[in-house]
Amino acid sequence: MMRASRRFILGMTLIEILVVTVLLAIATAIAIPLYESSRRHAVLETCRANIIAIYQAEEAYRVRNRRYTTDFNLLTPSLRGTTCPTGAAYQLQAGSTGIESSITISCTSSGNNRHTTNPVHSGGAFTTSGAP
Repeated sequence: MMRASRRFILGMTLIEILVVTVLLAIATAIAIPLYESSRRHAVLETCRANIIAIYQAEEAYRVRNRRYTTDFNLLTPSLRGTTCPTGAAYQLQAGSTGIESSITISCTSSGNNRHTTNPVHSGGAFTTSGAP
């Protein structure tokens, strides 16, 4: 009768466990920054889409009333309650210089990071300072 060899004992050695742990740590170190970067990009793009929608509603309001408004309730009902994905409320700042009028739409998230449009008459370009 043959004896069972001790070579085939089930289980993992300490070295194997350490190798697996190191590989998981490396994978996590790569994945977390990529995830955070994607999340920040998604927040920025959502904010940009919201600002564009608000801008378009402001333009429609201006065409009807010959001025911009800073009151969300006067814009389309679908925009009521719209907040920046960072949780901040959008601010509408209307201004005019002579016959030119403009609107700036912005939101400020925690840490004074700011997403904003340039004055609307320059095309409503989206800018950001800081990260969301």
